Amino acid sequence: MDSTATLLSRLLFGSIGVGYLIYGKKQQRHRPCENVASEG
Repeated sequence: MDSTATLLSRLLFGSIGVGYLIYGKKQQRHRPCENVASEG
């Protein structure tokens, strides 16, 4: 893989991971897994 592709993939998944953790902590009552699955 090119260094650019690797960097972009890490940044993308990294931001998704952080956002998912923050969203999960704020919305523990709901299940973000269903929303993410529907979007993906």
